[in-house]
Amino acid sequence: MLRARLAGYAFEVSAIRLQLLLRRANFNPDQPRIPAGQPGGGQWTSEGGAGGGDSGSEGRDQRRDTRTNQPIRLAQVGGASAMTDTGSDRSPPVLGAYLQAPAGRTISTFTVSPLTNNVYPTPLGPVDVTGWTAYYGPPGTRLRSTAGEDRQTYPDGVLRFVNPSEAEAHTRPVAPGI
Repeated sequence: MLRARLAGYAFEVSAIRLQLLLRRANFNPDQPRIPAGQPGGGQWTSEGGAGGGDSGSEGRDQRRDTRTNQPIRLAQVGGASAMTDTGSDRSPPVLGAYLQAPAGRTISTFTVSPLTNNVYPTPLGPVDVTGWTAYYGPPGTRLRSTAGEDRQTYPDGVLRFVNPSEAEAHTRPVAPGI
């Protein structure tokens, strides 16, 4: 009788721990998924509908460069723990833009490793950045055009994801306190 009661308590404690972990991870079972057959199919997306992706892009320019003001936590991105300092205050120019770190700071880089939450909303639909190169700019980094014009300053830092063919780039601010 005592063993059964202790096993029941242990089960309840495990269930409470799981609930806390899911809450910390912002898990939402009602969050839509990207439909099967599309890039990133089956992965969670934060877009309003499961079919919000860009499914038919024939006849359009495949080069995409988007910015969004939705902050991202650096710890959310697979591979961020293996960041390498580039030793440069600039990221390579891609699609007519680059990151410029503040004076005395440098840009870091890493390859985004497989992780279940590497799908991010963009103005063009959800994008899975697994395998892409990410450039991290510290607080105060600016996104600049190759003509030298400032496009945006990121007071809390920034991540610029570039796909392997350099035909697509997505820029996201880093959440404060990271």
